[in-house]
Amino acid sequence: MEDGFLDKVEEDNTAVQTWFEMTQREKGIVWLKDMYQSCGTSLVLV
Repeated sequence: MEDGFLDKVEEDNTAVQTWFEMTQREKGIVWLKDMYQSCGTSLVLV
């Protein structure tokens, strides 16, 4: 039973880490867009 619990905790930790990384990436993209727009420069994301 303990192994199943630890597997679930590991899965949950991976999901939280993935969510956190994506959220930080999105915040960075929004920040870059805002910065470029305030400078009057177009931002092209590839």
